[in-house]
Amino acid sequence: WSPVLAFNLNHGLVMFRFHLLQRHVQPLGAVGGLLAFLGGVCALGLGLPLGLRAGRGQRGRGWALGVVWITLFSLSALRTRALPHWGAPGLALLAPAAALRLRGRPGLASTLVLSGLGLCVLVWLQAGFGLLPLPPALDPTRELQGWRAMGAALEHERAALGPSALILSPRYQLSSQVAWALGADAPVDRIGGRPDQFDLWAEPTARQGRDAVVFCAEHLPCARPPGAWAGGCVERPAILHRDEAGQTMRALRVWWCRGLVGPD
Repeated sequence: WSPVLAFNLNHGLVMFRFHLLQRHVQPLGAVGGLLAFLGGVCALGLGLPLGLRAGRGQRGRGWALGVVWITLFSLSALRTRALPHWGAPGLALLAPAAALRLRGRPGLASTLVLSGLGLCVLVWLQAGFGLLPLPPALDPTRELQGWRAMGAALEHERAALGPSALILSPRYQLSSQVAWALGADAPVDRIGGRPDQFDLWAEPTARQGRDAVVFCAEHLPCARPPGAWAGGCVERPAILHRDEAGQTMRALRVWWCRGLVGPD
């Protein structure tokens, strides 16, 4: 934890400000948000939430921090969308206490272990083969699919625009997926939107005046390419990712933009 704290002290507490002030912008409603978060935590951790009810002699050193972690995100879920995997570090801290509570219940412990293994296999099969015909909104594994092909298509657009052109999107998730697909040397960045990791390692002045392939996903808000461009922007044909049945799973809108003036 000390390296994280030291980094934040030297960067204006950027992570604290992000999570406490900037991140939470998608309210689901108090009860719905809390139930969605806690239900997901229980599904993700299976028997680990049992550690919340551990007795004093079963808690261990990390128990209190695990309880605080789960509690903080539960409170956050009352006013915004809190994703279940945010509670995973808290579950890990509760694991020793949960194991002690399960020591005298070998049948339940075995059931939980087998359920966890089965869930891992199911997620792997769903991500690799689309085993269950779930709609995209209920299938988070779809976010992992198609990025190599889409990244290659964006790189083709960038090469056609010019050797010094960038690949930009207004969302951290989109830029990260493309950067991962193309490799560390790819000139991928994020423009506009709320602060994120790209702001910590990017050099904004190095983008001034450069051309860029700007893209966004059609299922996310993006009416026009973000940024101010001296030479304007021209929309290109959309880049589509289709499944084996030919159904469009993701569509990217793409623009050629010339001469970046500023982020807004």
